[in-house]
Amino acid sequence: MYDRKRALVAGGIVLALLIGGGLGTALLLGERTTAPDDPHANTLRLARDYYEDGELTRALDLVDRVLLDDVDHEEGNALRSRIVEARRAIEQEEQDRLEEISELRSQIEALESDDRSDDEEQLAALEERLAEAERERREAEERRAAEEEAAADARRAREQEEEERAREEREEEERRAAEEREEEERRAAEQRELERQEAELAALEEEEREREREVRNLLEEAERALQEGDFDRAIELFEEVLQLAENRPEALAGLGEAYRRRDPDSSEDQQQAREYAEAAMEADDTLWRPYFTKGEVYSSDDDHSAAREMFEKAAELAGDRPEVYFALGNAQYRASDFRDARENYQRVVDLDPEFPNAYYNMGMSNLQLRDEDGALQAFRRAIEVDPENSAAYHRLGMAELDRGNYRAAIVQLETAIDIAPGNPMYRMQLGQAYEAVGNASRAEAAFVRAAELDPGSPTHNFNAAQIKRRHEKFEEAYEFIQEAIALNPSPEYFYVKGQIQDGLGEVEEAIESHMTAAELDSRYVRPLIELGRLLDELGLHDDALDYLLRAYGMQPDDAAVNNNLGNVYLSLENYNESIDHFRRARRLDPDTPEIRRNLAVAYIGAEDYDRAEEELRSILDDRPDDWRVRHRLGEVLISLDDTESAREVLEGLLSENPEYEARDDIEALLTEL
Repeated sequence: MYDRKRALVAGGIVLALLIGGGLGTALLLGERTTAPDDPHANTLRLARDYYEDGELTRALDLVDRVLLDDVDHEEGNALRSRIVEARRAIEQEEQDRLEEISELRSQIEALESDDRSDDEEQLAALEERLAEAERERREAEERRAAEEEAAADARRAREQEEEERAREEREEEERRAAEEREEEERRAAEQRELERQEAELAALEEEEREREREVRNLLEEAERALQEGDFDRAIELFEEVLQLAENRPEALAGLGEAYRRRDPDSSEDQQQAREYAEAAMEADDTLWRPYFTKGEVYSSDDDHSAAREMFEKAAELAGDRPEVYFALGNAQYRASDFRDARENYQRVVDLDPEFPNAYYNMGMSNLQLRDEDGALQAFRRAIEVDPENSAAYHRLGMAELDRGNYRAAIVQLETAIDIAPGNPMYRMQLGQAYEAVGNASRAEAAFVRAAELDPGSPTHNFNAAQIKRRHEKFEEAYEFIQEAIALNPSPEYFYVKGQIQDGLGEVEEAIESHMTAAELDSRYVRPLIELGRLLDELGLHDDALDYLLRAYGMQPDDAAVNNNLGNVYLSLENYNESIDHFRRARRLDPDTPEIRRNLAVAYIGAEDYDRAEEELRSILDDRPDDWRVRHRLGEVLISLDDTESAREVLEGLLSENPEYEARDDIEALLTEL
């Protein structure tokens, strides 16, 4: 009745994804919760909510925002993979619906053209299903039309934006020309000021002149120490300046920067940086550096709006300094102002084509603006600037992975790993690409290596357990899932532990693990299905029915739920309920032979041999070498007293497969014919 080795529930992962998500994406997602100290926790929680509500685009926007800040964020990358997989599942579901409609029409036409057919009930059922499928198709088309209309509106908006951008570019050219004039005037003013200062210096008493020379020498030495990263020395020198010239703005500004850069994780240093920057601004509000320093402090506190304001003021005062525009671009990106961020990253590379990470961040901005070609171009340019930029290779690999270009993704991800061999996230995504092209051994090696590189990651241990389980290496899988649960006792991890224990033959332990998963998340359907299946196999049909009815109440359109309910009702000899659920499972997943075989068995139990024959022949049309189905068909034909056809089927089976495991049973049947 239920082939435990094939484990239909576990084997039907792709189906579960199409109809609402399931274990098929668990390898990619892993953890179901975010660490409490993760600064991206709220963003990812909102992204998961959007994902679960089917708002995939909004979910993807939020995840990509997280990945700009932390390209190696485990849950962010895993959730992004799950969202992309869900998109593919929706597209596949639409294609399956069209194929189902075409098949239904063909079956109806065949029945209507067959003068010998008088099965009105079957015809009515087919027509009813066809009407339902066409209604679903129309609804999907209406949704698609609405999306296309929204896309058209977006295109019109983009055209308007392009016109606005052209106008802004003209204004920008005019502004730059004005700035150049202002710059010339500023330089002239600086020269005049320098001449004035020299004149003042000449007029000072010898003692004052000597003190000013010492201050300037100390400032130059402090700046050198600051640029060399000797922040303690820089602080010491700037403080000496203040002893000679109290409230000297340049020294106050330098102290602010030195404290900010000395220890970014020290709240005390950051507070000192803020105070010195504010003092410098009060002493001279024309210096750009204190505004920049204060913006950096705000950024470290995730106050992106205040940071943006400070960086804009710094850019206004600093002139053409690429580091200021880069920081401003980062603040704008974090405030979701992706277009302005991209423009400032462009300013950076215009000023300094070799500026670190400018092209990479431009690529991330383009991704947010749905400009995939622009993003790929920026990532490639980032690699030209820095051939050791593993993050850029990683992003190119992710883009190819999203597009289904798995072999191209493998090339990019392997390059990223060559540069950064210790990055476990790159290994995980390489494993996904290898799994997609069917290279099981390399996929397994990549997932396991990710876990070895980051043994404290529940995600990587979970993924290694999953791939080992899929390859039926249950003992090795058990070690990894135990480690994952020790790090994060999530319901999904207990569910997979139950599957692994089932593979090891530890049925009672598997039941206990699935019960734990269901207790941790009462809305988690997968462990309920497994509990139903395992209890049914143990003969505890009523207990199995309780769990499966709970699952059915939450996901009535899940093929695995309905198939397992059909099995339990079959065990209870409630053939009508069994047939109803098998038929629903077949409608939801017409491509899984096990479901169709189960339906045929239910028809046989109900002594509806005509429908059993029809179902079995339908399976053989797709899978002519399914020897068990041919055996079963022969038995059904005997029950229909069609001995000639039964003999033909059974003798053909033995002729084509002389080593068939139930050969003795077939020979006994043939002897009786």
